[in-house]
Amino acid sequence: MNATALRILLHFVGYVAINTVAGRNKVPDACFMPECWKPKGIGMNNIQGMVLSLALLALLAGCRKSADLTGENEINLAGCPVPAGIERSKAEAIECAGAAQADMEASSEAQTQAAADDTDPAADTAAVEAVIAAAVAESDGAQEYRDVRQQFIGDLTGDGAPDAVVLYVLEGEGGGNGSVTFMTALVRTAGRLEAAATRVVAGNGESVTEARLADGIMQLTVMRQGPDDASCCPSLEVQEHYLLRAGKWMQLQE
Repeated sequence: MNATALRILLHFVGYVAINTVAGRNKVPDACFMPECWKPKGIGMNNIQGMVLSLALLALLAGCRKSADLTGENEINLAGCPVPAGIERSKAEAIECAGAAQADMEASSEAQTQAAADDTDPAADTAAVEAVIAAAVAESDGAQEYRDVRQQFIGDLTGDGAPDAVVLYVLEGEGGGNGSVTFMTALVRTAGRLEAAATRVVAGNGESVTEARLADGIMQLTVMRQGPDDASCCPSLEVQEHYLLRAGKWMQLQE
């Protein structure tokens, strides 16, 4: 029922109810005395008035009920679109892929945080130092250039545990003045970091100028030797991405 029809019905029912349900009929306008108003028994007019009043109450009850239904373009508390004209309780029970994805992300974050809470920072530092000490020991007299070491924390294996990546430079190999940049992945196993893979990412005369770990991928900006560059002065800037798979660094193709 539209608004105009509803207003007409309300006016009509109100008029009938006032003039019939009370059981009074008005006599000619010339009579203004109280006795001119005489209550009468419940006749057909009274019954009609009461029926129409009950119909009005039922109509209003129906309007109140419809107010509990969803409208167009609504979403529920889970952020899911819901169809129009259904009950609110049913609308709130609707789930969608976006809500499920949000739940999965929240669960993953909780797992990562729980794993991080179980880590031992001192043990992590010792693991990194052991990796670099081993690399120095295996070299021909090289030493770490400590000022440029970089360390990144993130999940490399998808298990939610915080792994680590360390970039470090060894210089003076064989008594020379060259330097090499290494990238080592340390994967967390039973709460401890263990070396998983090492790769040379910048050779003699080259350097890593920027690095970041995002979504399990190491993103590097490296200055490489161009075809006409002197060994001291690389001029070719390249972007390189690396992913740890099956215990090895894999370079992603751009």
